[in-house]
Amino acid sequence: MTKSLLKAATGVSIGVGLLLIGAIPASASTAGFDFAECSTSSNHYGIVQTENSSCGSAGYSNTSNSFSQTIGTGTSAITVTATAYVTATNSSAVGTNLTSGTNAVVGQYTGNGIGVCSTGDSGYSTSHSGNGCSAPTHQMDDSGDYEFILFTFSTPVNLGSITLANYGPNDTHGNPQDLNDLGFTYWVNPSSEAKIIAGGTTVLCGTSGAATCPTVEGNGTDIGTGSWTSGFGSNGLTSTTQLLVAADLNETDDYFKIQGLVVSQAGTGVLPSVPEPGTFGMIGLALVGLGMYQRKRKTDSQK
Repeated sequence: MTKSLLKAATGVSIGVGLLLIGAIPASASTAGFDFAECSTSSNHYGIVQTENSSCGSAGYSNTSNSFSQTIGTGTSAITVTATAYVTATNSSAVGTNLTSGTNAVVGQYTGNGIGVCSTGDSGYSTSHSGNGCSAPTHQMDDSGDYEFILFTFSTPVNLGSITLANYGPNDTHGNPQDLNDLGFTYWVNPSSEAKIIAGGTTVLCGTSGAATCPTVEGNGTDIGTGSWTSGFGSNGLTSTTQLLVAADLNETDDYFKIQGLVVSQAGTGVLPSVPEPGTFGMIGLALVGLGMYQRKRKTDSQK
């Protein structure tokens, strides 16, 4: 190869390779919290997940006012803390006070997701918070008092979707639960958790572009069985630090467990994307070009 051709080839290799290196996306890769799974090396979304306490194989576990779950490791880790709330009175009106502490606890059934046991559930005892939470009241519900879960993220996140499942044979009146009437209300970065505030968005399954309602009860061994997944608008939610979720405040007798959240890191703390194989090849080409260039400079300096 002549010097001119070598120089041209080296320049192309370096230029194209560096151009593609600069084009490697810094956008976040999608991850997910799977509340139907316990501590595991890989959850439903294919990402490492751990919880701050153990999960039970039957009945409630993590029964406390809140619990945390972490996905990813190192700088890519995101932790979410779920905290339970309940209305102080049987009202869904704006301004109704919310209480937490021993009045409402987060519970989890392995394979089904997380719900809330609260003072609004028959037989509930603040000294024995797991009591009184048989099907379906171990779910989040708006039967009697209204129940809420506040998700707080360790770093701002983009939220893509939420997965809900109805679990339990009958409602509190002994009637089969209406799977075509499953809905929830949510607030993004709420200004207060002390009371119900205005501005909540309500989503019903099977309407307004939402996913089809489930046709079977949401009991199973993995997320997705008898569940439905709803997005947060066409573009999702960006730079979210808190998400407050309640059973549909516009009606009563909704029951569901929250099975998962699809998230990605927002801002400068994005999860690094994995370059495509072709990109790795161009990076290699750039490095070869740089090596050829350095070798040529060394040879020229020795003449």
